[in-house]
Amino acid sequence: STSGAQNMVGLGMYGSTLLAQNGDLGTFFYLPRDFVLGTSTVQSDGSATAPGDENFLYTSVVSTDLGCVIPMNTSFPKIHCLAKVLDQSKVASDTLHWWRDVNPIPIPSQSACDAFQVPSSSSDVQTTSMCFGIATSVWKRSLAITGQTIEGDRFFSTFYVENASNLTSTSPLNVYCTFGCSSGDNNLWVSSEDSFGDSIALYGDILAVGVPGAQLSTGNTVIFRAVGLQDSSNYANHRHWNFVTQLTGDVSGARFGATLSLGPSLLVVASPGAEQIRGYLSIFEYARAGTTNLTLTSVCNISRVAGGDFGLSLAQREAGDGWTMIVAGSPVESRVYVIWVSRDGKCEAGDAFLPLYPDSANRFGASVAITSTFLLMGDPGYLSRTISGLLYVAAVCPAGSIRSSRQIQCPSGNYNSPIARCQQTVCSTCTAGTYTLEGGFGVSCSTCSTGAFSNKSGASTCLSCSVNPMNSAFVASTNGPGSSSDSCPWTCLTGYYPASSDSCSPCPSSPPQHAEYSGPGTSKGVCPWRCSAGFYGLPGNTSSTNIVAACTGCAAGKYVAVAGSMSSSSCLSCSSPPAGAVNIGVGATSANCPWACGAGYNFSTTSGRCISCPSKPDHSLWTSSASPDSNGITAAPCRWACEGGYEMDSTGLQCSQCQTNGAISPANAEWTQNACKWTCIKGYFNTSTSDLPDCVSCSALMALLGVSRPEHTWWVDGKSTCYWLPDVGYICSKSEGADATCHPCNNLPSMATWVPTSDPSFFPCSYRCLAGYYGASCVTCSLYMASEDVSGLFPSPPSLGGIWNDSAGICDASSWGCLDGFRRSPSGYRYCCPLTISNSVPLRSGDFVDSGSIKCAVKCLYGFNWSDASASCEPCSQPPINSFFLPAAVSNGLMSLPKGFRGQVSCFCSSTF
Repeated sequence: STSGAQNMVGLGMYGSTLLAQNGDLGTFFYLPRDFVLGTSTVQSDGSATAPGDENFLYTSVVSTDLGCVIPMNTSFPKIHCLAKVLDQSKVASDTLHWWRDVNPIPIPSQSACDAFQVPSSSSDVQTTSMCFGIATSVWKRSLAITGQTIEGDRFFSTFYVENASNLTSTSPLNVYCTFGCSSGDNNLWVSSEDSFGDSIALYGDILAVGVPGAQLSTGNTVIFRAVGLQDSSNYANHRHWNFVTQLTGDVSGARFGATLSLGPSLLVVASPGAEQIRGYLSIFEYARAGTTNLTLTSVCNISRVAGGDFGLSLAQREAGDGWTMIVAGSPVESRVYVIWVSRDGKCEAGDAFLPLYPDSANRFGASVAITSTFLLMGDPGYLSRTISGLLYVAAVCPAGSIRSSRQIQCPSGNYNSPIARCQQTVCSTCTAGTYTLEGGFGVSCSTCSTGAFSNKSGASTCLSCSVNPMNSAFVASTNGPGSSSDSCPWTCLTGYYPASSDSCSPCPSSPPQHAEYSGPGTSKGVCPWRCSAGFYGLPGNTSSTNIVAACTGCAAGKYVAVAGSMSSSSCLSCSSPPAGAVNIGVGATSANCPWACGAGYNFSTTSGRCISCPSKPDHSLWTSSASPDSNGITAAPCRWACEGGYEMDSTGLQCSQCQTNGAISPANAEWTQNACKWTCIKGYFNTSTSDLPDCVSCSALMALLGVSRPEHTWWVDGKSTCYWLPDVGYICSKSEGADATCHPCNNLPSMATWVPTSDPSFFPCSYRCLAGYYGASCVTCSLYMASEDVSGLFPSPPSLGGIWNDSAGICDASSWGCLDGFRRSPSGYRYCCPLTISNSVPLRSGDFVDSGSIKCAVKCLYGFNWSDASASCEPCSQPPINSFFLPAAVSNGLMSLPKGFRGQVSCFCSSTF
């Protein structure tokens, strides 16, 4: 307080120090360790007044690097600041720093606006007709100040205090106006709204300007984001501010935006209210989007009593445990409220403070500030014979500490919740399976990680699990917060299965070609697999013998880098090959797919590129018959071949037109005009060395060559290649060679048959269910629908009279029927209706009935009501004496009294109710 006045007009806190103005001398003292989290102003007589009133004495703002006093009347016509100077060569110790004066920013009276001079650079000043000092905010070395032109328009400007280049100098530091200091400034944001800039908040590159509005206005808050950080030291030297959005209040006269608080992630907008209007806080979470935009999300709104000026002072601070502490003063009701906001958007009420010496003249909560350990609350209205104004200091218990005669940190193995804090006097103990670190402030107990356990309560650390078999790994506990004994849960590694309770063995069956195991197997040795990288197909397991599960490679020019792809759409385009080259091969696993020089090109070992081949004869095409090397490069010489209908002449240098010999027609052969020769048709093979082929089948060819096959196999005729396959119902140990052994397949379901095939890629022991049988076990539809394979996938038949139909020919959701004596709902419902429904008549067009009997297309008689459970018309309860049921068409089923009787209808029943 100042001598002879009851005002505490500004409170700026940092660490445990206070910025104060020392009487009439105009000096102040400040030892900062953090940035200011809250400032406020109060009129000298103790009543709240909007900033800018001539009765104000001053307000103060403080940051990590700057402390300023802003006078609010003409007797103190300049903003005075001190800026921190730090010796960068000794910055590690953070001990060598001091404070230097800053050239003051002049603030003349309203009548002197036309002669006001503001520094626009270090070497010159510029005359302007603008007045500053309505509201001020500071962040690091930057100030944001609102003002008013002589024409009455409102605006805001930003200033920047230079860093000290000469540490030994004692001259004042320069202050620069970086935005909005000239009426001719193209970047100037000007508003004709009378209350624009009544409050302002700056944090980094975010600026909020309050426009609380007139008496009937809801008020709003305008959000800006800076463009361009011009200073490499990370101080906000902004050259332009972009408009982002405008937030609007919900209640007329509540003065939305009268006070603002801006932190690292939260914007708090106060609507202090009025005599008959409740005050409330609006809390928003913001996130930067791109370089110029913001996204704002409403977290919560908190309201208090009318006429309390709730939120006239604000402060916030991140607690470091995922929670932000927000403090709001309500000076008319002399209270200070604490609100906690979590990182996931949850708001919870904290402490509420009252003054020790309540009095109607008090202004407890007119100013608030927060440090890491203290909450400070001003009461400028307190007055005694020797004291004018009180400062209340409350302890802020950090997360993991409790309230005592002094702050006590919870020991290792103990914790307290983020909200309880100073309300809690006893630490809670961590249960088995959890812990808190030694020497840490425990907010909550941490779960022991996978492969670790704690077997006692109050643990400060977790021990490593030691018991798991070879080829296994520990997994997270599924029945508690963490493992509480050395018997930590484990699972077998991929490609292994639990052969016993304490061992893992390799999976007994291999996955298909181009597939790999995708996880551990079951206790029965059934192991899941998926297609490898470069291939795609549906996954399966090693018991799926009745399913053809092939993995197909991505085509040339495509790749897939991860395993488990299920369709060709997963294959991505490869990077473009070099000029003259083409992608080759299937199953590529990276964008750098294999390539080879295309037809008409040859690889140059000198340049490392594909170069064009020399000329070729007419009616010929470039070909490439050489195989690429390990790098996918074809180094073979250029090759050409005659195009279709032409053949090489006797010189071997030209192509001449083919001459067809139609008089000769070998058996099982056809004339190929493009190739200029007879060729065997598909399934036949040439045994002749002359120009005329001798075409025989695969079995005949093998007999001519004397090639034998294993027992229980057969030669496959009619294919492009010649091979043998097992007989139907047999499987062989090898796919080729006479020494292969073949034995009968097993595990054929009783209602299945082995599938004959001539395709060598088809699994030999594949079977097919007989007609009317389904699933891996080939059972009836009713048994299949009840099996684990499809349990829960299809809706059940109707509970009354419904069954699965085993003779429908298909087995899906529609394969249901009704028992004898029932029929399907004629109205299309999944419902079985009795063939005869007593006490009913058929439903006619226009009849009004309930949704029950309509399923069976009937209408219950008067005095009867439909029952869904029994699919019947049940008698209604008897009406009272001397009453009867009226027809539904007359009274919607209500009972009526006969003529000559009076009374109140006490029950009703009809087919419509």
